[in-house]
Amino acid sequence: MDGKVSFPHCISGVFANQAALDLSSFDGKVVNVSGTLLKYADLKLEDSPVLPRKILAGSVIPNFCFGNNVLLIKHLDIVPQPSAP
Repeated sequence: MDGKVSFPHCISGVFANQAALDLSSFDGKVVNVSGTLLKYADLKLEDSPVLPRKILAGSVIPNFCFGNNVLLIKHLDIVPQPSAP
């Protein structure tokens, strides 16, 4: 989000039950992400009378990239960066 990028240069994604995960080790890192691509419009709405949000695999998925698709993340790897000479 620091890069202020939007579709088509980014895609919003979430892990199943993401709230329980500590992903801080990935902060500021370049990563490879794989998962299942889904249409944002087809996601179920959260059962909330005040502010309905889209839910994917038990996690709220904000579409910060404003694209038509979102990613259910299955795997995430840090990309090794070349060492400075």
